[in-house]
Amino acid sequence: METTEATSRFLFLGNALCLDFVNTERMRDGERVDLIEDADDLWAWIVEAGAMTPEAAEDAAIQVTPQQALAEARELRVAVRGMVEAIVCGEPVSKEAVAVVNAHLIRRRGYSQLTLSDDGIGREFRAEYIGGQDFLYAVAESAAEILANGDWGLIRKCESARCILFFYDTTKNHGRRWCSMEGCGNRHKAAEHYRRRRAKNAPYETLGAEKPL
Repeated sequence: METTEATSRFLFLGNALCLDFVNTERMRDGERVDLIEDADDLWAWIVEAGAMTPEAAEDAAIQVTPQQALAEARELRVAVRGMVEAIVCGEPVSKEAVAVVNAHLIRRRGYSQLTLSDDGIGREFRAEYIGGQDFLYAVAESAAEILANGDWGLIRKCESARCILFFYDTTKNHGRRWCSMEGCGNRHKAAEHYRRRRAKNAPYETLGAEKPL
């Protein structure tokens, strides 16, 4: 279940836990790839994403069968993906997707408490342990927060037609276009550079003339 930054197969580019979860499906060599192939992958992602501590994930993995864990994770991922795709396309979010997220939110038990600090009075939610059945709560809570309180205009899909990754644009000017500059951003820049070179050379290639120095 342990992963390291050097060996991780997961991407954390979405600026929201729920979007990083959706992004466990990605495109590779023109094919859609699922980075969560089995329950071990799921628990590894949950720990690496910070959704649970390693100890809590180990405990949950004992109480939840691999089949149940994987089925519930994929159902939630489909629901959240459907939500963000609808938002990006300017379409209504489905009641069915909301119901799936709510089904995970209701599993968390706890209560709110006032806290005192040098900064004043605050409020925090204190969860009650219920035995690992709420292993996807953090993802569902992230989806609820971004959909209920986030700016929908900042929920975006990478502009590459060959990419299916989403992100929440937190840049200062809200001008982010790509899942990452190292990935699709650089590929776009390289393609544009190649296109400009071809356009510049096209007249000489057509006429068979030598380009001027």
